Amino acid sequence: MFDTDQSKIRSKARPELDKLGKSLEGYKGTVRIYGHTDDRGSAAYNQKLSEERAEAVKDYLVKECGIPGIHLKTKGLARNTRWSPTTVITTVKKTGGWKSLWTVSS
Repeated sequence: MFDTDQSKIRSKARPELDKLGKSLEGYKGTVRIYGHTDDRGSAAYNQKLSEERAEAVKDYLVKECGIPGIHLKTKGLARNTRWSPTTVITTVKKTGGWKSLWTVSS
């Protein structure tokens, strides 16, 4: 969803975020958004970039999809625990609710 070394969401990622936003309409629980990076750069740099990426997704969902920010929590995980959105969506469906995470990685 991001170019290397960037926290700006790629335009081609927007349709996926729009789908996520649509599925969250009316949801009253907490959604956690984790940002990730690759293994280039220092640990401190990657931590900051991963936090910025998670915040970029939150900002998009709030501004473009109308999801209340109070329901969105972010955390940067740098280059640790990389998941793909497909894996996470499957997990969400199996749990029957939005208890799992939508992760954004490079």
